[in-house]
Amino acid sequence: MDYPDCYIKKVGNQNVIGFKDEESTINLVKDAVFFEFSVEVGAEVKIGDRLLVIETMKGTTELTSKISGKIVELNQEIPKDPELLNSKSDVWLLKIE
Repeated sequence: MDYPDCYIKKVGNQNVIGFKDEESTINLVKDAVFFEFSVEVGAEVKIGDRLLVIETMKGTTELTSKISGKIVELNQEIPKDPELLNSKSDVWLLKIE
């Protein structure tokens, strides 16, 4: 399953990807217990490439890229503490240039 409620926000020459502050997204990531990026900074991604995996109490799902480009930054706080996805809304995940 791919997350439908992600945003891509253009900031300068970068595209910031994150979860929208919507109840449907909050329910999808509720009770996150594991989070792992499938990419590293500097990697080139194409549309459809897997970006990350989230495991919740309900199961495991992934987020695939809606754009092509180079990964320039990952939000490293989330893998350290996946529960941040439970407590915050409008969480940015990564940046693609």
